[in-house]
Amino acid sequence: MQPVASRKGHEKDNIHIVDVETSIHNLLHLLILTTFGEYRPDESFGCGLWEREFEMSLDLKEVRQEIRIYLVKAVDKFEPRLTDPKVDVSFFDGRSFSRKVSLTVTGKLTATAETFKHREVLFICPKAVVKR
Repeated sequence: MQPVASRKGHEKDNIHIVDVETSIHNLLHLLILTTFGEYRPDESFGCGLWEREFEMSLDLKEVRQEIRIYLVKAVDKFEPRLTDPKVDVSFFDGRSFSRKVSLTVTGKLTATAETFKHREVLFICPKAVVKR
């Protein structure tokens, strides 16, 4: 079975076949951007990053480890074409209300044992506090 592009329409004539690496990148992108409970068929699909999105003061070391664990478990569960997943999480403080987060997922392709790398850079925002 050939992987299909996730952004194309579902009509038979519009199906676009992609290579395995692109398909894995698409699934990891979706996995990272999805919050727990958002995907109704399996509410465990998603990334724990969004559980902490609006917290003002974070213990970044703890959050980094938490996200690493969430993503490794999610990749193990939802992406069988990738083995021995490892996740690196980096936070970069900006001068704005947002915080830049870099997520890198590495592993081996199950079929060929080739090294695979996916990198995602996101911005998350802390909770807004209004004085009364």
